[in-house]
Amino acid sequence: MGREEVLRAVRTALGRANNGADEPPPALDDRPIPREEIPDPVARFVVELEAVAGEAIDSGTGDWQEIVRDIAAAAGLRHVVVGPDVDVDNLGLQRVTLEEAWRRPEEVLGLVRAEHAIAESGSVVLETDGVHAPSTFTASSVVLLAKADIVAALEDLPSSADARARIIVTGPSRTSDIEKRLVLGAHGPRRLVVVLTDR
Repeated sequence: MGREEVLRAVRTALGRANNGADEPPPALDDRPIPREEIPDPVARFVVELEAVAGEAIDSGTGDWQEIVRDIAAAAGLRHVVVGPDVDVDNLGLQRVTLEEAWRRPEEVLGLVRAEHAIAESGSVVLETDGVHAPSTFTASSVVLLAKADIVAALEDLPSSADARARIIVTGPSRTSDIEKRLVLGAHGPRRLVVVLTDR
């Protein structure tokens, strides 16, 4: 059976038999898609992040470095791999390369700064050089996020001015098997902590 015969059989089965002539697609509706109003994007982001097993800590005007030190100490971590624009000189953690972190993800804290976050899904948006964001493969990951960089919805993200890749991360890595057992950290961080900063 040839291609046209198969298509004709499908069209007939769908009640659209037209002797092989293609029908034009239906006109798109010009009405805007209704959007949910999110009056407090920060609060909504925290709720959605926690719903997917992520954690949020508000540093307020305090020192985010102290929070990161506490997270590392509680997990027994002494090494850190960082993304661009993150100063770790005062953390008291030994900085390692991406390759070292890749070889021993259980021993390294991933630390990056998010460009943005999406309130309606609790997702953080990481910009990377197109290879890997350091926080995507360590067992414990901390993301620094300025509250002002939280947008209500995906379509509110500003376009990227350069050609860097974007990674959207929603909670810790997870997978489940046929018996419906959820496993965290199967393909990435088992723990994802977002530290909210005033800037």
